Amino acid sequence: MKYFPLFLLLILCACKNDDKAPDAAVTQKPEMKLPAPKKVQIRSGKATFVEDETPEANVEDDLNGDGERDRLDVITTKEENDGLGFKRQLVVYSGEGADLDAWYTAGEVILSTRHGGMMGDPLESVKIENGTIVVRHFGGSRAKWHNTHRFRWQDGDFKLIGATIINDDACTEYTELDYNLSTGEAEYSVTPQDCTGDEIKKGVKLITTFRKKMPLPSMDGFVSGTYELSAPELNKAVYF
Repeated sequence: MKYFPLFLLLILCACKNDDKAPDAAVTQKPEMKLPAPKKVQIRSGKATFVEDETPEANVEDDLNGDGERDRLDVITTKEENDGLGFKRQLVVYSGEGADLDAWYTAGEVILSTRHGGMMGDPLESVKIENGTIVVRHFGGSRAKWHNTHRFRWQDGDFKLIGATIINDDACTEYTELDYNLSTGEAEYSVTPQDCTGDEIKKGVKLITTFRKKMPLPSMDGFVSGTYELSAPELNKAVYF
């Protein structure tokens, strides 16, 4: 029993040391991490699909008609885009091994990883159709948008030759722009919509056709939805 007071003293000292522990752990702001890469398969004349959490892929094709096999990659960079996620690049390569040459880079034609708003990543697909590169994006919240852009190699560059822009707000209107930049022919349709009832009610579609020529934008530097199209036949400017 003579050791019992000493045992109590050791317990009291241990409890006192625990009381000296820091009141709260120091927290640090978490760093923004790169999203899981997307796999973009590009097939000439076939369906293209995008899968999450897989390495970004490429496929070979002759994109500029020179008889050489080219390779098209979608790359997610580490550069952030003002709250819109990470920037992407569309890169065209040719050659193999030590002769591999990245001969074309479009820095903004593929939207950033969070550019789709509430819908998240806006990249829907990248395709090669009839010798053209077709890029599709989708995003929005209540009002959805769906942009399709078609680029063809001509005059030493990939040029925008076609755009289809859809905006769908169930409570106001559904609009669609189909614009052939090569010919200047354009069609713009507006369908009123009403969501006050149990079902969305559609009104009478109004279609406007017109012609507007403009210089063909380069794929390098093109940003979806930033080009304005206005014409006397329209009562407002539309964007592609």
